[in-house]
Amino acid sequence: TGGQAVGDGGGILNTGGTLTLDRVVLTDNHAVAAAGNANGRGGAVANLSGAILTVTDCQFTENQARGGGQGFGGGIVNVASRLTVSRSTFVGNQAIGGPGGAARGGAIDTSNALDVRISDSTFVGNQAIGADGRGGIGFGRGGGLYNTAGIVTVENSTFQGNLARGGSNNTRSGALIGPAGGGGIFNADAATLFLTGSTVAGNLALGGSNNISTGGNGNVGNAYGGGLSNVGTVTISDSVFEDNEARGGSANRGDGASFQFVGTSTGGGIFTSAQNTSGEPASLTLSNVTLRHNRAVGGDDNTAGTFVNAGIGGGLANNGSNPSVASGGSTITLRDSTVANNQAVGGAGANGLGGGIANVLGGVVHVSGSTLTQNAARGGDGADGLAGGIYNGVASIHPSNFNAPTVLTVEGSVVTHNRAQGSAAGAGTAAGDGLGGGLWNGGTAVVRDTEICYNRALGGDGADGSGGGDGFGGGAFNAAAGSLRLDGCTAIKNHANGGEGGDGGSDGEGIGGGIYSLGDFDFDALTETFNNYASTSHDDIFDLLA
Repeated sequence: TGGQAVGDGGGILNTGGTLTLDRVVLTDNHAVAAAGNANGRGGAVANLSGAILTVTDCQFTENQARGGGQGFGGGIVNVASRLTVSRSTFVGNQAIGGPGGAARGGAIDTSNALDVRISDSTFVGNQAIGADGRGGIGFGRGGGLYNTAGIVTVENSTFQGNLARGGSNNTRSGALIGPAGGGGIFNADAATLFLTGSTVAGNLALGGSNNISTGGNGNVGNAYGGGLSNVGTVTISDSVFEDNEARGGSANRGDGASFQFVGTSTGGGIFTSAQNTSGEPASLTLSNVTLRHNRAVGGDDNTAGTFVNAGIGGGLANNGSNPSVASGGSTITLRDSTVANNQAVGGAGANGLGGGIANVLGGVVHVSGSTLTQNAARGGDGADGLAGGIYNGVASIHPSNFNAPTVLTVEGSVVTHNRAQGSAAGAGTAAGDGLGGGLWNGGTAVVRDTEICYNRALGGDGADGSGGGDGFGGGAFNAAAGSLRLDGCTAIKNHANGGEGGDGGSDGEGIGGGIYSLGDFDFDALTETFNNYASTSHDDIFDLLA
């Protein structure tokens, strides 16, 4: 209790040895940086250089790793060593970056480790805090757990109320300025994570604010993966992600020329992406997983980016691009799972994309045997809601994988009671459109043996003197660049409704209650589309190219 060390191991330093902690309480220990040692690693314990650490029935509370540059592992840092944790709790530990520096692993940071096993343990209220000012990256990653270049297995554990926060007031060039990733868990480059029988709930990834980019493709004040962020390989089974949130920062500024995400949020529950430094493919496989009540919320007052203030993928998001090297691609496989009551909400003037799932910039998503229900995409002031259920974007426009197809397959699933909602008109803003209540496709999508029913595409209501927004494609919206194929599907009871006009304004249009297509659209003889409703015309199908 109350230990302090410069550099490594505020309470205990284990270098190359074998250590067992059994029914031990480690509280208020600090690993701090000093002149000549810029990093603080392992607030309570540092396990280094081939060491073996076994932790059983222990408590780690309010320990801190504080870097002059970077802070790693508020509770434990594990480097090229073996770590086993069972029946233990980690509460209120912090990894804090020094001026402009990064922070990793509020409770545990592990790197280059071939065997890390965590079971029957609880991570509550831990924080990874990227630093403010001084022109650093200010990247906060893995509020509960951070894993890079190693293999970690987590079983029957809980990650609740942890925080990853990006730094603010940083000015620099480069790919990362004030982002936050993985409120609960961050799985980094060349890392493998197996997560089973676990709950990831109420965690937050919060992007930094007032950051300025002076150049370079990348991310400014963004938030990724409220529950989990992944740029490596993750397999999840029999687990629940709920009430997690990714929230973009505010008043960030891009350089206006590079390909940049500025103040966006991606993946309220889980984010996976090819955005690593190795260029290796990223993958996420989920089986019997529930994602519910997660939110991706865009920031406000951000400027000068390619994507600004957007909320992308309330439950689950995939990004196939890479700001650093040629992209290796990113693939999500979702089997026998439920995605329910998630929200993608745009900040001021920005779209909400994919209430349940969003797939962008050359990503690949496969969904089978799953249910997507009661999800919502909602535009911010004056903006649109696209895809209450699943958003599949256009082919990549990112320079790392330009024109790579964005691919979606859905098989044997149910897409029901989802909502794409345009914003209501406000002071100086028009009403937004709702496009694709169940599905929005601008890439390549094949949907087989799937029910698309009771979804809504709703235009926002107008204000005095302005019209309502449009609602197109209650079941599905296929953009001009999209290719959509339905085989053996049923699209029924979907609605496309225009918003009400304000005084002196006209109502918005509602077209294509079942399907609205501007691009390549085809369906087989077994596909049925009936009993849909559109407030203006084409209750079942509007197909521009038919």
